[in-house]
Amino acid sequence: MSLSVDSARYFIPGYVSQNQLAQPDSSGSDADPVTANVAQDQASVAPPPISGKPLLASNDLRLLMLRGVDQGGVEGYKDILNAFYADPENRNDPVSFLNKLSPDGIALLKQAQSLPAGASINVDSLNKEEALNLILPHSGQVDLNNDGLIANANGGKGFMFPPPNAPQNVKDAWAGATNGLSDSDKFLLSGKFMLSLMSANLHVDENGKATQTEPGDPGWRNVFAEDGYSYQVAIERFKAGNESNKPYNSNEIYERTKKLLAQLDRAFDKHDVA
Repeated sequence: MSLSVDSARYFIPGYVSQNQLAQPDSSGSDADPVTANVAQDQASVAPPPISGKPLLASNDLRLLMLRGVDQGGVEGYKDILNAFYADPENRNDPVSFLNKLSPDGIALLKQAQSLPAGASINVDSLNKEEALNLILPHSGQVDLNNDGLIANANGGKGFMFPPPNAPQNVKDAWAGATNGLSDSDKFLLSGKFMLSLMSANLHVDENGKATQTEPGDPGWRNVFAEDGYSYQVAIERFKAGNESNKPYNSNEIYERTKKLLAQLDRAFDKHDVA
């Protein structure tokens, strides 16, 4: 593994000194110092989680831009990811890897994950899922305890659809159905699945009192991981809900939702999603 001179500030000096620090090419070449040593390091480099995919997906890059990460920050983030993937043990012990990063490195990760710049993060207190989700890009986020949510380094929980543990055909169907859609349209669709997860953990007693099972509490349900869960059945329920709510929504919202659900339904059918 090699680190660029500019990226060295994202790592503690002791870690940098243990690794090759690439010097500027005197010939004036602008070759990437990370990829320049791929051949010699190939045997020891752990590939990104999904083999053959780029280090950062196009949506990862878009999110970084929206979060104010400039091009220098993107390259620094890539250096952090390359260093992370260079040793398979880092995935087993991401907290130790985070301890190798300088304050600048942690600050860059916070920005990349859209965490408040002033948020105080005690690296040693993070569990494995929280630590991994501080390091990995959006496309690589993990749900290790399979609760249907993404644990963040600030102690919060987030939702993403498809869930990280969803079958690949679900992810492929979603990618096909949402390709070219606006963020608001994607949110409309993913929000319906998020509400189904939340409503599965909402309980109303005979007196009409509502209580909510919280993530981590006994009895929390991740409906997406339950035997017999059907994405196709869920879509049919969303369609029925759209019809029921038609009198209460504008015609624009009704037609938009109807079109998006039909589009998702076709994509799921094409990819044999049950």
